[in-house]
Amino acid sequence: MICRYMTLSPASADSLAWKGAYFACQQLHQDMRDVLKPEQDLAKYIVGHHASQAQTCCQSVIMLGLPCPQLDLIRELTIHTAIPYRAQGCWDNALLPLYALYLDHLHVILTGAYFCRLPYGDLKSWHSELFVQYAVDRKVNCKKVTFTIAGLANMVGGKVKSTEFENTVPGANMSYFLNIVEDKTERQTERAYSSEVRFKARRLND
Repeated sequence: MICRYMTLSPASADSLAWKGAYFACQQLHQDMRDVLKPEQDLAKYIVGHHASQAQTCCQSVIMLGLPCPQLDLIRELTIHTAIPYRAQGCWDNALLPLYALYLDHLHVILTGAYFCRLPYGDLKSWHSELFVQYAVDRKVNCKKVTFTIAGLANMVGGKVKSTEFENTVPGANMSYFLNIVEDKTERQTERAYSSEVRFKARRLND
């Protein structure tokens, strides 16, 4: 069956190419669902990378976002992980494989002692290179990546102000939108980076 040569797993860039066929007609949609198992493919991908970080400092819990009831595509992923110290190798093991997924939204929920691991006790002291540098290096394929400090955002008044602006990375020919959420005391509880072109360079005529 031709469906065996297709994929809907967000671990593969080919999943974007096959979405047109997936939406083409109800019968083809059902045939693809019967043959392709994107949830299983993604689970194997995650388990494989989880095994590689088993001995690192970044232990994490990963949850699939609820698929659209009618379309059944994996569009969102949520990961709960400890707030890292400035440990690039640890972050590579934990997050880089997830940045590479072709998702609409990756939500990283940061847990643990934010008041001692972050100098200002909020995302103002977040090391932006833990995400932006990966985007500059073309290692991010998600449309949106959100970082939330669970201990702050879940408090009463944890999300009372939202500000969005566009950032351009000098020398990288790349721009993205950054949305910053603050609590009632102006602590940054959440940051969301988004790009409709998946953080790729703009075309020269744009």
